[in-house]
Amino acid sequence: MDAGGLPVFPGANQANHLNSLHLQQQQQQQAQHHQLSLQQQQQMQLLSNHNLHQQQQQQQHPQQLLQQHQLQQQQLHQQPLQQLGQGGEVPQKRQAVFDRLKRRIETYRRRQTDCTPRFEQTYSGICEQQSLETTALQKKYLEQKNKRSLKKTEKKQAEQQQLQQQQTLSGNVQSSVHVVRQVHVHQFVNSNAQ
Repeated sequence: MDAGGLPVFPGANQANHLNSLHLQQQQQQQAQHHQLSLQQQQQMQLLSNHNLHQQQQQQQHPQQLLQQHQLQQQQLHQQPLQQLGQGGEVPQKRQAVFDRLKRRIETYRRRQTDCTPRFEQTYSGICEQQSLETTALQKKYLEQKNKRSLKKTEKKQAEQQQLQQQQTLSGNVQSSVHVVRQVHVHQFVNSNAQ
C-alpha cells in the first residue's frame, strides 16, 4: 500500500514503461518515414532534372549535331598530319606510303565536304516527306473514325425505324385481330339470336 492507502501494483510501472517504449518506437518510425519521404522527393527531383536535361539535348537541331560531328572528325584527322608536319620527319622509304595516305585523306575530306550539303538537303526532304505522310495518315484516320461513327449512328437510326415499324405493324395487327374478333363475336351473337 502507498501513503494514501491505495494498493500499489508492480505491473503499473511495467505498463508505464511499455507505453513509453511504444511511444519511442512510434516516434522512431515516424522519423524514419519522414526521412524516406524526403529521400523519395529528392530522388524524384533528380529524376525530373535528368529527364529535363535529356529532353533539352534531344531538342537540339539535327544540323547542329551534324556540324559538331564533322568538326570532331576534322580535328581527329588533322591531328596526325599536323604532328608529322611540325617536326616529325618521314623516312625516305616511308615517304611514298605517307604521300598516298595523305592524298587518300584529302580525297576523303573533299568528298565529305561535297556530300554534306547533299545530305542536308536529302535529310530535310526526308523530314518534310515524313511530316506530310504523318499528316496524311492522321487525316485518313480521322476520316475513317468519322465514317465509323456515321455508320453506327445510321445503324442505330435504321434499327429505331425498324423497331417503330414493327411496333406499328404489331399495333395494326392487334387492332385488326380485335376487329375480326368483334365481327366474329357479333356474327356469333347474331346467329345464336336467330
